[in-house]
Amino acid sequence: MKTVPSQEKNHMCLPASFQGSSRNCRMVIDCTDIKVATPCQMDLQKQTYSVYRSMHFFKLLLGVSPNAVITYCGSVSDKAIVQKSGF
Repeated sequence: MKTVPSQEKNHMCLPASFQGSSRNCRMVIDCTDIKVATPCQMDLQKQTYSVYRSMHFFKLLLGVSPNAVITYCGSVSDKAIVQKSGF
């Protein structure tokens, strides 16, 4: 699934632990980097290289709804995460 569930759908499946102050939560997101071997192709090297860490990484964004359903996963850059998040 690549879309965030509607508020109505989330409220129907919301676990008790989220019913209090977290009742408006629609997704818990986490970004992580996974170290990878240096790719052979130059364009892939550019996409995976981290100047900060001097290593190659695959970046993953994962979104999980409060009832533990994975609602989004994909590869995305930090810049794109910030631009698309609305923050």
